[in-house]
Amino acid sequence: ALLVSKLDDVSWLLNIRGADIECNPVPLAYAIVEMEQVRLFVSADKVSDVVRHKLKESNVLFFEYDEVVEGVRSVVKEGKRIAFDPATTSIGLKNAAKEEKSDGVVERSSPIDMPKATKNEAELAGMREAHLRDGAALAKFFAWMDALTKKGETV
Repeated sequence: ALLVSKLDDVSWLLNIRGADIECNPVPLAYAIVEMEQVRLFVSADKVSDVVRHKLKESNVLFFEYDEVVEGVRSVVKEGKRIAFDPATTSIGLKNAAKEEKSDGVVERSSPIDMPKATKNEAELAGMREAHLRDGAALAKFFAWMDALTKKGETV
C-alpha cells in the first residue's frame, strides 16, 4: 500500500479538486492506495454525490478525514506493507505505521512526483500558448514603460 499525504498528490491521483485552502484547489485529504482499492480520507460534506459515485466506480472507499491514523494502522494489521514519503508524511502517521509492525513500513520518495511532472501533448501545447501570451503582454508593458521614461515621467 502507498500512503499519499501531499494534498496536491491526492488531488492529482484521483483527479479531484477542493476549496479547503484559500487560493489552492485541493481538498484536505489523505489516500491509501492498494492493489484493489483506494481508501480516501476526506470530510464527507466535501464530496458531492456525483464525485462520490464516480470514485466508487473506481473502487475508492470513503472514510472521514480524522480516521486516517486508524486507516494506516489497519493496513499494517492486515499484514500489508505500507510505503510513504518521509519528507512529506507527518510524524503522527509515521508512528501509526511503525507502532504496529516496523518491518511492514517502507520509507521512499513519492512515486507520484514523476508522473505528475510528465506533461502530455495537450499540456505542452497549453504551456507554449501561455508563454506566447505572457511574452506578448510583457513586450507591451516594456514598450509602455519605455515610452513613459523617454518622456521623463516617473513610473
